[in-house]
Amino acid sequence: MPNDIDDVDASSRQLSMGVVETLIGFRFRRIQNEMSRRFKLLISRAEVNPGMFSALALIRANPGLSQTELAAQIGMDRATVVALIDALEASGWAKRSRDARDRREHSLSISPAGSRELARLEELALANEAPVRAALGPKGLADLRRLLDRIDTALAEAEEPQKRPSRK
Repeated sequence: MPNDIDDVDASSRQLSMGVVETLIGFRFRRIQNEMSRRFKLLISRAEVNPGMFSALALIRANPGLSQTELAAQIGMDRATVVALIDALEASGWAKRSRDARDRREHSLSISPAGSRELARLEELALANEAPVRAALGPKGLADLRRLLDRIDTALAEAEEPQKRPSRK
């Protein structure tokens, strides 16, 4: 007996997204998931992930960056960043050393091997974004950056939501 789910060609059916179609966060997440999925296919190395790319890029752009600053910039908790830096160090792409000004902090630096890997990843990231950049064009891309900056600022200035008690 055929399975009803197998009989439906999902690519040919236009589903209503309901309220989520109007939610900015949902749309961002959906686009980010797809771009990340495609980037992972381009990377084609199991030991590299988009988070490592972001971390390497920020470390190179900000020599001496602390783990705390890195966590804040990429939106990850400190424990996750520690594991990320562990992986970068194990790959020989980054180095963590005690901050001379604050021994509780670690300063991060990129190694020559990390710079080479970052150059490769930057090329792949630009290739991954090429269809979107082409669809938007220079003006659309500039407009998008301005809108994203406004959203980022609005969230930074907004009051942190309070966790609501669960309903039983």
